[in-house]
Amino acid sequence: MILGIDIGGVCTDFVFFDENKGGIIGRSKLRHGRKGLDGALTTGLSLFPKEALGALDQVVFVATWGFDTEKIVSALHSSLEKSGISCPVLTIDGTGEHVALTVDSPQVGVGSGMVASLLGAYGLTGETEAYVLDIGGVFAKIGRISRGKLEQEQDSGTVMQVSLAGDSPISLSPTGEIAYGPGQSIPLAIAGKTEPGFFSAMAEEHSAFGPWLKKGYPFGLMALQEGDHPLFALLAKGPRTIPGLARETALPDPVTIADWIQSGALMPIALTPTDLFHVNGGYVEGERAAAYLGAEIMGEICDLAPFAFTQYALGRLGEELHHFLLAHCPGFFDGEE
Repeated sequence: MILGIDIGGVCTDFVFFDENKGGIIGRSKLRHGRKGLDGALTTGLSLFPKEALGALDQVVFVATWGFDTEKIVSALHSSLEKSGISCPVLTIDGTGEHVALTVDSPQVGVGSGMVASLLGAYGLTGETEAYVLDIGGVFAKIGRISRGKLEQEQDSGTVMQVSLAGDSPISLSPTGEIAYGPGQSIPLAIAGKTEPGFFSAMAEEHSAFGPWLKKGYPFGLMALQEGDHPLFALLAKGPRTIPGLARETALPDPVTIADWIQSGALMPIALTPTDLFHVNGGYVEGERAAAYLGAEIMGEICDLAPFAFTQYALGRLGEELHHFLLAHCPGFFDGEE
């Protein structure tokens, strides 16, 4: 009996495998959200029966790039201990091999997220010559399977990444050009589902968003850490819209807010590719009305109806991904789209 845990930039996935029963017997996916990584791990493990967790033979763990690895390992061991799991914990390191994972050797597991994607693609397709495109919440990554072997060392140039992902914030230039990322944001559809008050405020402030979006502010903000600025006190009870915050306090300039986001003190709430797929029906995880309202507000700035703006934004995203593929899969496409 094996529990697989995959910690991504946005979600943590859990898969419970029972060899005696011939396959997967349980799974779950949880966003990290305000509870953070520790909360997502503990909550995810609590969804499985205690007797099943107690009977585990092994936990296999992988994580994406960009994390404080020591923090991940500490959070993982803490959540496993709370759940009463005492079996060996293994990870997939840079060579694709299984090795023991301990708090004393936290470097194990760095960069293993793409390795897991390559192993999965190789296992599912059996292809011996292939490029693998893994679109996550924060990054899109390309890795290569060559002569049946996994070329996954980031330093060798065979794994590349770009900020074109599900939770990449979409922004507009003063002329209406779309930009994706960098960084991670909470999609409007997710904020609309988990924070109904935010969506209500957003609907009431519809006409006030345009000037703020043009200046470079996101739709809203959520505090992840405390700070001295009055803004953090206003965000203590939950996320707020930018127009609402502007009425109550002097907002810092977008550069300062971007610095706080970069430091992990704040999380922006923004229109994202995840929202675009809610608008056109591809995703149903969150609140579609919130995503639609975001597309409507941004579309007004571009003089486009919500569905037209969604098509335009997804078209630009496709072009960006196309350029990324052509740049990092030399000769593979022979000029074809």
